[in-house]
Amino acid sequence: MNDTPMMQQYKAVRDQYPDCLLFYRMGDFYELFGDHARTAAGLLNITLTQRRTNKDEEGIPMCGVPFHAAEGYISKLLDKGLKVALCEQVETPEEAKARGSKALVRRDVVRLYTPGTLTEDALLTPEANNYLAVVIPAGDDRVALGWLDVSTGEVGVSDVTAGQLAAELARLDPPEILTPADGKLPDGPWAARRSFLTAGQLAPANAERLLLKAYNVATLAGLGLLAPAHIVACGALLTYVEQTQVGKLPKLRAPKVHGLRQFLALDAATRTNLELATTLRGERNGSLLHALDATVTAPGARLLAQWVTAPLADADAINARLDALEFFLTHGPRRDTLRD
Repeated sequence: MNDTPMMQQYKAVRDQYPDCLLFYRMGDFYELFGDHARTAAGLLNITLTQRRTNKDEEGIPMCGVPFHAAEGYISKLLDKGLKVALCEQVETPEEAKARGSKALVRRDVVRLYTPGTLTEDALLTPEANNYLAVVIPAGDDRVALGWLDVSTGEVGVSDVTAGQLAAELARLDPPEILTPADGKLPDGPWAARRSFLTAGQLAPANAERLLLKAYNVATLAGLGLLAPAHIVACGALLTYVEQTQVGKLPKLRAPKVHGLRQFLALDAATRTNLELATTLRGERNGSLLHALDATVTAPGARLLAQWVTAPLADADAINARLDALEFFLTHGPRRDTLRD
């Protein structure tokens, strides 16, 4: 069967994003075809049909979702660890006709949805960070671990040993982890959350260029990024985010270089058994964080979650936090005013 012009356009766009399910806008629906349709229909429990140009030929599997309800369906696919490319019409039918009576309306991908690069409130949990992590080999059994929350602009990086990596990933609990194609991750759920970086995304020159552009600085020394592996890690995060946002970088805070001595190292099993942020059943209700959380804003809830899941190990930092706590305990009116 010869492809129609529309199917030719669909396949051309799909082939540009081989690791994503393509949501292709047609009127009031996003349509999926072929293997993409089979996968989506099974996971979303929606009807799988066929597209035919005449009744005598074998049809192409297809399914679709209403455009106004797309975020709910995309969320379910992201929860399964999949990625979605959103393809929209980028010109009007009138503009298409100006190029010829049979010209097809141009379509292009305007957004890539991946588990670690979400910005939409409907797809995020307000009281929890949604980290995109990256793990870059740094030599001598060490790795550079970077993380970025696109929705809040937080960027961090640290230098860890291979043995410390599992505990740090458990602390961050990132839904998506970037690594080189030959990169290694510790045992656990991390392999199922991996996305692979290309050589271009790992190029030091590209990383430095993008960091200078993103933060509008003349030198990376002002950002505190002196270690080459830290620069590559942060650059890889920004490169990946720029690609998923289709050329747009969100506003980001300056990267913070974290030392592991600041925090108590807790492996995944210890965190699970202590029920710090979730119970043994995987629920927030009943955890230590749930018992403590009387915050009134989403940023406050996220900060408290960071404190609970990353206990301080530095005495000066602990005492500074306790001094702040003591102040608000002994100055009730000021506390109430600030809370209001």
